[in-house]
Amino acid sequence: MSDQAKDYDLNHGVQIILSRMKTNPEEFFDDGGRWRWIFKDTLREVLTEIEKAAIFEGLKEVRRMEISAKAASTVLRVAEDEKEQAIKKEYYGQAIAKAEGGIIARNYK
Repeated sequence: MSDQAKDYDLNHGVQIILSRMKTNPEEFFDDGGRWRWIFKDTLREVLTEIEKAAIFEGLKEVRRMEISAKAASTVLRVAEDEKEQAIKKEYYGQAIAKAEGGIIARNYK
């Protein structure tokens, strides 16, 4: 069955949700944000099995994108932290701090 034929069987609102998942998956990251309402039992009670499956598959793809985005973000954040530490170390040297937080000696290169 083609995607167009499958989409024809879906409620228009479900089609909107699935389209939004494809174009703006980040809106569904974490707790779903403003899309949280799609997880309510009252909504699932009125969806067909095909519609439930389509939303489930869409959410599965969103979650996979979320994993990739968060992994990349974590790596970039670690790289930035390491770069910042290297700059501080180069600029300040091996500074020895006083109890109040001031510097009392520097080890310049």
